Amino acid sequence: MRRLIVLVSALLGSGVVLATAVSSGATLDKRDTSAFGEYAVRFQPGTSLQAMTAAVGAAGGAVSEDMHQIAAVEVASNDGHFLKKILATQGVVDAFVDGHGPSANGQLGGSTPAGAAPTTESTSGADPWHDAFQWDDTRMNVPPPTPTTGAGVTVAVLDSGIDPSQTEVGPNDIGETNFIPCATLTSVFGKKFVSKYLGITDCGTYDHEGHGTWVASRIAGALNGFASNGVAPGAKLLDQKMLAEPYGFDSAWAIAAMLDACDKDANVLNMSLVEYNDPTNADDVKDYLLWVDAASYCTSKGVVLVAAAGNDHVRINRVNMTLGGRHLNGVGQVDAGSDGMGLPQSLPLTPTDVRGDLEVPGGLPGVIMVSATGNTTADASSAVAAPYRFATGLQDQLAYYSNYGSRVDVAAPGGARSFNVPSYDASGGDVYTDGYGVFGSSSTGGALCDTSLGTGCFKLPRGESFMWLQGTSQATANVSGVVAALLGARPALGSSPAAVLARLQATARRDMTNQMGPLTPSTVATLVAPCPAGYCHIATTSPIAFGDAYGAGIVNAGAAIG
Repeated sequence: MRRLIVLVSALLGSGVVLATAVSSGATLDKRDTSAFGEYAVRFQPGTSLQAMTAAVGAAGGAVSEDMHQIAAVEVASNDGHFLKKILATQGVVDAFVDGHGPSANGQLGGSTPAGAAPTTESTSGADPWHDAFQWDDTRMNVPPPTPTTGAGVTVAVLDSGIDPSQTEVGPNDIGETNFIPCATLTSVFGKKFVSKYLGITDCGTYDHEGHGTWVASRIAGALNGFASNGVAPGAKLLDQKMLAEPYGFDSAWAIAAMLDACDKDANVLNMSLVEYNDPTNADDVKDYLLWVDAASYCTSKGVVLVAAAGNDHVRINRVNMTLGGRHLNGVGQVDAGSDGMGLPQSLPLTPTDVRGDLEVPGGLPGVIMVSATGNTTADASSAVAAPYRFATGLQDQLAYYSNYGSRVDVAAPGGARSFNVPSYDASGGDVYTDGYGVFGSSSTGGALCDTSLGTGCFKLPRGESFMWLQGTSQATANVSGVVAALLGARPALGSSPAAVLARLQATARRDMTNQMGPLTPSTVATLVAPCPAGYCHIATTSPIAFGDAYGAGIVNAGAAIG
């Protein structure tokens, strides 16, 4: 893979770009592989896990991840001849070194805004706390929630874990499974080597990052009279932890978590993650097809897959293509031209070059891809360079970081800085104020609450932590919450993911006019940061078309539920 990332929230604040940002242009052509040299091994369909385990052992490896549903396993091996031996094994179809995605802290970072968390939560649109802290519910027309909204529905959260001690998510957390194979990796490579990457602490189920807890709270935070509730507070949460802080994840960890969740009768999978695969790289194609098969397995069981569009502000086209001899419809492919050059993810300002790449999981056939919108664009102010004082006072603009394009199915509020421009384009510093991000609960001990990283959260006397975040992660969680509420009200839709998407699209809001433009190589003298590599700044004269920005529109929970 040219570049693999966990899609995370871009924290609102000072606009510091963390040191763990994604690869610079100098390494874009080098496939980002597992630090452990793990292998994905595919067998003939119908091969049992027992037979696969025996074959792997005979070749000098140990199974570290179970993907038997698609006749595959992940393997840890320190045998330099493993790949040659396993490929010569009867029944083996293919094997390749697995890919890796950095930590959820590997994107934009910033400081927590000033302000206070609410002491009461919303039960209706007339509640002043609702307007300030849950503006996203208003934009999605979420009906006043009840404790049973989403009842009977299980949402699997593939992320950094869920902190069950948080009163917002603990009551709805029905199971925690860790797909980070610490025990196998340690037995093969040794404790010292594994600890170098995973640390000792993140081999358990606790959310050491905080991202997963936040996502879970937005989907199904309890309606308990305290702080913020989820869109579907009656839904249950299945914690599928596949992200290690600070390492990140290997592809098979996420795929195994998908397959397991679908076998556990999850109704919805929330995947606030993004990877990019290079279709000209043979191993990337193999990796992509693993994801395709996992998504197909889940949709065949009636599971609704919801995933993020991505935070790079690149165009994702909907294409049909042949990969590995297989014809696929509805693939999400990054534009091969200038619209495939994304937001800078490192210092100095080096844009992400994912031109022509395939996005997973959002761009997989059968997966609902979600773009992100902001709250309200603030009025013109000297806090922002003159060329970017546009679209002032407008609501529901495509967020400056959100990917877009014909592959987007629907949009949802994800939050954005108050002037909806990257922080490096704000001449007065970061332009965040309360109410522009999306509000949710986080893990008190997670990295997102660590002020030494330039981030942080509200830590309240009761022990809970809350924070404002922005990102397509937040938009994805909003859509998953709406889907849970929809399935709770209309359980007959649960057997058809296509019918769920059709319902969301047919009832979506379309009363917005987008003014957000694509990235541009133009350099403007008044900008704070130069853009020597190009494609760093927002175009102000060529808005992205409605369908590319929003898909069918912003999800409308009230209309969808009907």
